[in-house]
Amino acid sequence: YRMAMELGAATEGLGMIQLIGPRTKGSPYVAAIVVEPNTVWLNKKGERFVDESLSFRWPEAANSLARQPDRFCYTLFDDEVRRIFMEEGLLRGWMAYQTGTKMTKLDEELEAAKKHGEIKIADSLDEIADWMNIRPDTLRVSVETYNEDCDKGYDAAFAKDPKYLLPIRKAPFYALKCHQGFHGTVGGIKINHNMEVVDQNDEPIAGLYAVGSDTGGWEGDTYCLILSGTTFAFAICSGRIAGEKALEYLK
Repeated sequence: YRMAMELGAATEGLGMIQLIGPRTKGSPYVAAIVVEPNTVWLNKKGERFVDESLSFRWPEAANSLARQPDRFCYTLFDDEVRRIFMEEGLLRGWMAYQTGTKMTKLDEELEAAKKHGEIKIADSLDEIADWMNIRPDTLRVSVETYNEDCDKGYDAAFAKDPKYLLPIRKAPFYALKCHQGFHGTVGGIKINHNMEVVDQNDEPIAGLYAVGSDTGGWEGDTYCLILSGTTFAFAICSGRIAGEKALEYLK
């Protein structure tokens, strides 16, 4: 980047990051449950902020998390949902723990993950609220409102699919602090269709080419799940084009 810019290269999308989230520290085993759609996500104010089944489209879920205060949230569930994780399996799945995986070691994994200080298991929602550093009545309102929607079979706030609506009533209750993650960076050097680096006037800099994720203007900040593999494909295709054009330039 610096060498290209010293030669007069313009930039486009410099510093663009594609996000992942929510994520939690520690065990990938535990990380697999924080994005399950039958949980509840609360921001630092104790408020729901999205349809949790958006986790199936994780770039968009990550964008919603990025808009929350301090870019973190809590995944909340009760003992019935924990039982479902262990006995019936995951609905979404993540990494090695795919849809249908029965999380039979979840209890011991949760206990082990406590060392990070980002998991709270309590017999009351008031204890959870105290750990989250919010007013107990704030958490109770959020949970009661969600439970009422579960009973009605309709999520009035975000229209989450009813099959994922499970109330939070059975103690113990579980809360996991989750953070923003990132998938990778894209963007930087501005190019034209021949992969030639261009200057501030969009004129090509003779003999200078750039390819792949170091270039900008062709990819946004939201990873495309519908056409996954775009950065890999662009690296191959842009490299081929740049090679052909560089050979023409040398000749």
